[in-house]
Amino acid sequence: MTADEQKNDSTDLGLTQRIRESVMADKGLSTYAHNIKIVAVDGTVTLNGVVRNAEAKARISVIAAEVAGKDRVVNKLKVAPPKH
Repeated sequence: MTADEQKNDSTDLGLTQRIRESVMADKGLSTYAHNIKIVAVDGTVTLNGVVRNAEAKARISVIAAEVAGKDRVVNKLKVAPPKH
């Protein structure tokens, strides 16, 4: 799912907004994590973007599942390669 596929359905928009607010409120997450793409279509949430580590990927997935439901989250987040 991409942002272009997000419909103006009030339920999906509300879902996206609640997840975004929860991600932004988690100050333990990096700027990378705060800037991920969150798209909800028909109640299913897709997470896209790059995060710094596996812990951030897992944390965002948990946040989204708490809002949308465990079986309604597709986590396509990628972990950035380590900087040398």
